[in-house]
Amino acid sequence: MTQDTIIAICGTRQDLDAPVEPVLGRANFFHIANLRTGETQALPNPYKDMREGCGVLCAQFLAERGVHAVLTGNCGPRAARALREAGLSISYPHTGSVREAMESFRLKRTSSPQNPEAQPRIPD
Repeated sequence: MTQDTIIAICGTRQDLDAPVEPVLGRANFFHIANLRTGETQALPNPYKDMREGCGVLCAQFLAERGVHAVLTGNCGPRAARALREAGLSISYPHTGSVREAMESFRLKRTSSPQNPEAQPRIPD
């Protein structure tokens, strides 16, 4: 059996046509998508209004929900470290809509020139 690939895309709004949020910790919503089944759900970011540390808490929040990869506009160093330590890959920079970022990842066309170690890893 093939394991499902679960990704999270940071969005400014709840709909899939929302722009990708430029900053991981400040996303209004995390769009959780199962690439095998096509199911998606938008979860509000409970940490977006914190003064600091929101990226690290968002990393934990997403890891607890079984996410394998996070797509965002940008990711700070502490959040990136927390994501990597939790076993999640990071893919950025993304622009455009949540739907476009999801499709780009699905087609494995994502890149991260600023962070080549952040290439998406798809579970077997």
